[in-house]
Amino acid sequence: MKRTRIIVGLILIAGCLLLAGCPSRSENEDSKKLVIRKYVPPPNVDKKSLENSLRRSFDTGEQALGTVRRYPDGSLVVTAPESIQEGVEELISKFDENEPEGQRSVAQATITYWILVGRSAGEGVRIPEGQEQVFAKVRPVLDQIVANQGGVEFRLAENLRLTSTVSGDTARVRGRYFGVSQAVQGAKGGIHVADININDNLLSKHGIRTRVRLEPGRFVILSQTGYEGDALSALGEFDQSDELMLYYVVSSEID
Repeated sequence: MKRTRIIVGLILIAGCLLLAGCPSRSENEDSKKLVIRKYVPPPNVDKKSLENSLRRSFDTGEQALGTVRRYPDGSLVVTAPESIQEGVEELISKFDENEPEGQRSVAQATITYWILVGRSAGEGVRIPEGQEQVFAKVRPVLDQIVANQGGVEFRLAENLRLTSTVSGDTARVRGRYFGVSQAVQGAKGGIHVADININDNLLSKHGIRTRVRLEPGRFVILSQTGYEGDALSALGEFDQSDELMLYYVVSSEID
């Protein structure tokens, strides 16, 4: 079954920034000149998802590589350097006009979030008795945290799992104490990029908004000092007098 060609296009576009063969500023000043082109994707293509994917692939976090605008007739107008236009043109050319939309397989990313509260606790990893299975998946992460910071006692505040298409569209889920939104796009070498926003359901000061590069089967660890949120009521001995840390542990899978 065919994977969505939007992912292929993102690889083509982003790949130009990574491969040594792409022209650098010193090699070719013309590579910075903006070119405006109009593209008409086949009827069976989800134009909105394609527009979102292109827009996110252009966003490098500093200066955008280009812009894209979708018109009512489904056409896309892209303003970008010639090297980027070549990637967009190759993406559009790879769509099969004769492939029914119902037969196209859209890749999905499933991201799992472990939101942990921790406090200093002598040596090693300390978790509640009888919860070894709960922490089994992230035990290597806990060992890594302790190796860097010293002994930590952990409590699990929230465990959320969210699936979304790899098209740049935003999906959301809300748990008991925290909510998560994510927008995922494809990248080079099996790695994908996710814009994630994790927030305390009640107190906006507890949360994090960032862009992460996720490789299936590996973890990303983010941390934040201090926690006074509502989850403390479920964390046993923990209270606001402790010097607490929030740890956001993130991993992903591609379906």
